[in-house]
Amino acid sequence: MASVRLTLSEYAKSMDPDGAQAQIIEVLNQVSPMVQDATIKASNALLGNTTTIRKTLPAFASVKINQGVDASISVTEQKVDTIGMFEGAAETDARLPGILGMADFEKRRRQDLLAYAEAAVQTIHQYLLYGSTLTDEAGFDGFMPRMDALNTTNRQNSIVQSMGSVTGSDGCSVLVVDWGDNACNLLYPKNSVAGLETIDEGKVRVTDSDSKAFMAYLTTLRWKIGLGVDDKRHMGRLCNIDLSDSLLLSPTQGSLYRELTKLLNRMPPPGTAKRVLYVPLELYTAFHLQAMEKSNLALSLQEYLGVFVPHFLGNPIRQVERMAVNESTVS
Repeated sequence: MASVRLTLSEYAKSMDPDGAQAQIIEVLNQVSPMVQDATIKASNALLGNTTTIRKTLPAFASVKINQGVDASISVTEQKVDTIGMFEGAAETDARLPGILGMADFEKRRRQDLLAYAEAAVQTIHQYLLYGSTLTDEAGFDGFMPRMDALNTTNRQNSIVQSMGSVTGSDGCSVLVVDWGDNACNLLYPKNSVAGLETIDEGKVRVTDSDSKAFMAYLTTLRWKIGLGVDDKRHMGRLCNIDLSDSLLLSPTQGSLYRELTKLLNRMPPPGTAKRVLYVPLELYTAFHLQAMEKSNLALSLQEYLGVFVPHFLGNPIRQVERMAVNESTVS
């Protein structure tokens, strides 16, 4: 029996559909493909998750009668994935109940909060791609900083493969992620509801853009979230793609499909995890154009999460607006 992939949507289904938390989760899912796809799990610490990674295997060799073997051990190391805390405050003018009536006022207040939820998920999406604790200690490390150097030979690490040389400043990547157990997950603090909190602060004095004070009802939206990678072999990157070249039917760099096949073959099978490919909007078009050049059995149109999207070797391809198309060369 297949394991249940716990996502934010599963959390939303378990809540009162009229509840603020459920509405916020629905907004998070609608805005971000990565958040919609990701499995989630509770961390094993308050603001982080510690994972033990096996670096080398013990020796195992043939022996003869009356012959011993050398003792050996496997080598492991511990890795900590951090959880960042993100916060925003929705202010709704306290004079509005007398103008709109309490029912319409509460509706307006929920709308203000959902706008912050959309801003929140766009911020988290950016961190999932490019977040780095080296530049923001309060955040978390995203996928790209974890795969910032080429690697096609060490199968115990993430495969990072180059498409070739980029002319100009329009370099981009295909990101491959396995979401699920022993692969990649969104992390949230244990004993919380997906790390999400909505706090009604009541009526407080706030200031406008001109520093003039007025009374408003304040709602704080807080999200404690991070990215956990249990096994870094379950994420990969095809980088140094020249976007303008890839948009041609006969690109100089060669076939995206050929190089992506090499990358996927170097990664382990996803197992029970769900493998998803993420590309910038412009590169999504390049896949279609190259597929039109001749029949490609690796590309198909299949249903995924209720809509039909292109699949490559059975894996869904998702458009991601926030993926950069001006990446620096990865070497």
